[in-house]
Amino acid sequence: MQLALVSLVSLVLTSGVLLSCVAVAIPQQTPEQELEAYNRERYQAKVYSMTNRVEDLSGFWRLARVYSETMGSVGVAMSQGSPRDLDTIIDSVNEFTNIEAEFAGDIPFSHPGLLDLPIIVPQSEPNQVEMEQLVRYLLEGGFIFDIDLGLDIYREGLEKYGGLVWGRDAWIESLPDDHGIYFSYFQIEGGLPQIRRGPTPVRGEGTSARPLRGLFINDRLVGINFSALGIQDALPGTRFDGHTALQDAQVLQDAQVVEQIIQQRNQHHNDPKLRQILVNTVLYVLTQEGSIAQRP
Repeated sequence: MQLALVSLVSLVLTSGVLLSCVAVAIPQQTPEQELEAYNRERYQAKVYSMTNRVEDLSGFWRLARVYSETMGSVGVAMSQGSPRDLDTIIDSVNEFTNIEAEFAGDIPFSHPGLLDLPIIVPQSEPNQVEMEQLVRYLLEGGFIFDIDLGLDIYREGLEKYGGLVWGRDAWIESLPDDHGIYFSYFQIEGGLPQIRRGPTPVRGEGTSARPLRGLFINDRLVGINFSALGIQDALPGTRFDGHTALQDAQVLQDAQVVEQIIQQRNQHHNDPKLRQILVNTVLYVLTQEGSIAQRP
């Protein structure tokens, strides 16, 4: 060590090079930045505002797909609402609001992290053990973004594990046109808007409107079914045989059909009415009393 030090000194003296320690300034975080970092580390959602204006809301939230252990990784990969398609929800919130949305990935119903997620997209029905965990999730402020499974599958679990009386403590009903979900961010008069899903816009199917259906626990909205929006077209799912219409067309090498399906999906993804109702739903869920995002 001494020899190395002497050699270094000799090098400096003979070369005339001046060695010095350069202090690197590390920028300090503001109290607000420190709080933001702490919240992101501790929570899966946090929404706040210095005013009472919904436009001033900021924060973050994470969306996850949730599946049954019996489904398997292959089933999850082929199921409804792939990560790319869920960007429709995430991008809409990021585009119109100051609340940062992120995809948290795929987790089983049994994962303890489920209880911290503000919104989940179930990929399959939970088994009995998983249903108990899911009921706890709903009772503690969670929310189900149902694409095509239906909300009725949770009734037995709410009665059995939640001790709720169906029709009194928990129920499913169509949301009226004046429900707060239509006014939580964008002002959507008249209830469910017309969503363009193909050559012509539809509200439900044809001229027959299918209102949004919601799952309630003691007046708190804990789940919503988006089949009325044709959301399963925007977030393309699979049939029970594991194939989509797009996959079928690709197998048949029907390029024209493939192109048509892709164009229709892109058109549906970008429909402003669809994006508005998605933003409204997320904002309503995150700000309603009892939401996971409202935990102290």
